[in-house]
Amino acid sequence: IDWFTNHLKSRFVWALLARMLSTLIVLATIVLVFDQVILKGVCGVGKTASEHLDRTTPPGVDAPTDPGRSGSASSREAWDSLGLQGKRFVSGGPDRARIEEVTRQPALEPLRAYAALNGRSLEGIAQAAVAEMDRIGAWQRRAICIVTTTGRGNVNEWSASAFEYLTGGDCCTVATQYSGLPSAITLFTGKEVPVAASRLLFEAVESRLHEIPPDKRPRLYLAGESLGAYGSNGIFESPQDMTARIDGAVWLGTPDFTPMHELLTDRRAPGSTVVDPVIDSGRQIRFAKNGRELLSDEFGTPLEAWEHPRIVYLQNDTDPVVWWSTRLLWRRPEWLGARRVPASPMAAMRWWPFVTFWQVASDMPVCRNVPEGYGHKYHAAQITPAWAGVLGRPVSGDYSAIIAALLEDVTLKPVKVMGI
Repeated sequence: IDWFTNHLKSRFVWALLARMLSTLIVLATIVLVFDQVILKGVCGVGKTASEHLDRTTPPGVDAPTDPGRSGSASSREAWDSLGLQGKRFVSGGPDRARIEEVTRQPALEPLRAYAALNGRSLEGIAQAAVAEMDRIGAWQRRAICIVTTTGRGNVNEWSASAFEYLTGGDCCTVATQYSGLPSAITLFTGKEVPVAASRLLFEAVESRLHEIPPDKRPRLYLAGESLGAYGSNGIFESPQDMTARIDGAVWLGTPDFTPMHELLTDRRAPGSTVVDPVIDSGRQIRFAKNGRELLSDEFGTPLEAWEHPRIVYLQNDTDPVVWWSTRLLWRRPEWLGARRVPASPMAAMRWWPFVTFWQVASDMPVCRNVPEGYGHKYHAAQITPAWAGVLGRPVSGDYSAIIAALLEDVTLKPVKVMGI
């Protein structure tokens, strides 16, 4: 800046203006270098590493033999093309026998469809996923769940499996991979990608459903975690648009920068907090961190009758993904002033300009390395009652057998959110 100031001042402009221009030149150079050199380099390394990882198969994961799953011998989507997360998804979850064993009710074989990048456009990926749904007979099932994945294509297995147990396998769960980069890099380099991918798949499925007579049409549900919840929410223009076009949704750890999340939080009932906002007395949309908060607010006041469609935002009060925002740099957030459990870490937090932003940002890479129900780790005991309520079952019902089965079936290893 001093070098530019001296040269500009001596040749063209006054000292103050020269200083301002010099500062702008330096800042523009920094931004240009960051955008064109550093960020591109990080993206290149991340993409190369992700492509290498996608060519591998997780230990103990085998191609499905059930023709009702992508990656099987009958599938249009070859096993080797699904990527690491796609392989995990199509090979996971309960089968018909397991559902019948746990629920003690007759069941069907649940369907799972998945389409990965493979050099295709977002539109091509959506079309491939719908083609898989055609092949496996998804339109004859009672319920369809569209999952928007995280950056590299991950699906929360507890959520997908809980949906299958609670529907007795009479369902199809469909997901796609829209990026080869981790969520954090996708967020900074292509924030519109998860929204575009979500909308394309949703509209393709919605269009197909409209061709089916209403009395034979499957119910349509949405799900997503973290960046997936952000993308899934981006399908809709307003809460009214959302409740008019789907039969329900369960979103986990929806980021603060999600426009729909921000809009609903701003419209909360007076007296409710941003940690557990009450929207229209809980008639359709409910925020919660556990089953109790699906029935009453955090102060114990019962919510009104839950009408259909039912939508749940599960969010832990210690989840940095939910509360992180660039606004933390200069503004004290409302959630920091909300009531806290006295012994919790959040109760001890104080806001400082710039400092709090980096405190919360530093929590994000490790916020899955915590006990279930804290940070960005949503537990089967939280997810199961949420899906039960969305599907029209009593939230306070006994789902202990399903929860125990999920804990036995699904092995979740600690995952760094920045690397999802």
